[in-house]
Amino acid sequence: MWYRWTVATEAFEWLLTPEASAAARRELGRLRLPSSLADDALQDARVRAWRLASDRGRPPPDNPAAAAYRLLQYAVRDLYRRGRARPDEAELDEAVVDGEAPPFEVNVVDRLEDDCRRVLLPTLAATPWIGAAVLNELTFRLHRDVPIPHAAPAPQSSTDEQNLTWAALWLAGKGNCFPSAHRPEDAAMRQRRARALKAASERLRWAVETARAAT
Repeated sequence: MWYRWTVATEAFEWLLTPEASAAARRELGRLRLPSSLADDALQDARVRAWRLASDRGRPPPDNPAAAAYRLLQYAVRDLYRRGRARPDEAELDEAVVDGEAPPFEVNVVDRLEDDCRRVLLPTLAATPWIGAAVLNELTFRLHRDVPIPHAAPAPQSSTDEQNLTWAALWLAGKGNCFPSAHRPEDAAMRQRRARALKAASERLRWAVETARAAT
């Protein structure tokens, strides 16, 4: 099992490299998909890499980088089959409620906290703000004695869930997703916030699934 996780880690780390980013854009280009979907494809491939480690019925690959490239190709093909990975602006406006896309349901338990944080560490260099938002959210979810800052933005008629996800994103440095005295809210901001919240929620779900599979 240790060898399986070593191979999965090597595959995951390759998917964080500039070479992997270039490969994602190249594969997207072959199917005439926009290069802006590269992050989505890479994230999907990373999830596949960790799931591969938990599949005991399949032998681990001899070449982690080659296996990771293949997983990336599968991820791009899935994007192609779905037609598009992200809704267009009109659909996104309909999906946004008070500037927040519907969150994924994620059940985080105390025993997984350390494992989740360890899983997230290799991803911080690639997308620091997503990692920071997820780490903040883990703290708010599992340590209810940690107060949300009074200055943190919150949607109108908000729930506790929305308060903590907004605060986690705001503390991660995504101030351009929230209105201020000098920056009023508009449709572009709501769309930006919805995408950022979705990205953080997906990363949290991935971290929990990966940590749970490793136990």
